[in-house]
Amino acid sequence: MTAPNSPTNDPDAMGQQPLEVLPGGHLRISDGDRELVTTVLTTAYAEGRITREEFDERSTAVLMAKTFNDLAPVTADLMPSAPVKEYSSPLPSPRPADVDALVVVDPSHQSPDTDNLFGLLGTARRSAPGWRMHRKTSVLVGLGDAIIDLTQGVMESPHVEIEVMIGLGDLKLIVPAGVQVIDRVTNILGDSKVMGTRPKPGEGPTITITGVVVLGDIKVMGPDHTSFAKTLRKAHRRAMRHH
Repeated sequence: MTAPNSPTNDPDAMGQQPLEVLPGGHLRISDGDRELVTTVLTTAYAEGRITREEFDERSTAVLMAKTFNDLAPVTADLMPSAPVKEYSSPLPSPRPADVDALVVVDPSHQSPDTDNLFGLLGTARRSAPGWRMHRKTSVLVGLGDAIIDLTQGVMESPHVEIEVMIGLGDLKLIVPAGVQVIDRVTNILGDSKVMGTRPKPGEGPTITITGVVVLGDIKVMGPDHTSFAKTLRKAHRRAMRHH
């Protein structure tokens, strides 16, 4: 039974509107789930998106939370449900949805910031045409998933790192031809697979995936994966619906 002062029953305390009840939201959360949400709050505070007072208030709500429905309002205004337009920039020239298209690397405008994806009780995406993959990306997933589609994106550096922390969730990374994906993930009752990639011979662009996966999965699909073309078409249709 939810506590009377839980974030679910008092959403206005954090300046949020009541949320719909989540599927499975009645389930009890673990200390690991609280740590995931606290990491989101810490990042939001460091980036200036919430004040110290809001950080303290929401951190207290995380400690009081008993179920996933209690946790959801704490970060509801911190995680966009659609791709953020600030991550989109035009490509030098249009590139068709072609499984043989090579990766685009443009180091002329590198962002010093880490690109943060939060897939907590939902889906985080980077798939808009022309979006730019920073030199470092942080992926935080809990009871959700993250989708990174580089076939329409631009690498800002020839060597990038994706650091993951995944619990009861999934990451799907779709890469074009010419990219080598290096898997250095620690799996705890989880799994990571790199399938059908087509690296450039010699010193080509690399994506190194590090971090921890607990009861989750990472799937990397390159142009030679049997379902790559089908997945690519679906991802592009989904991206167009968001624009």
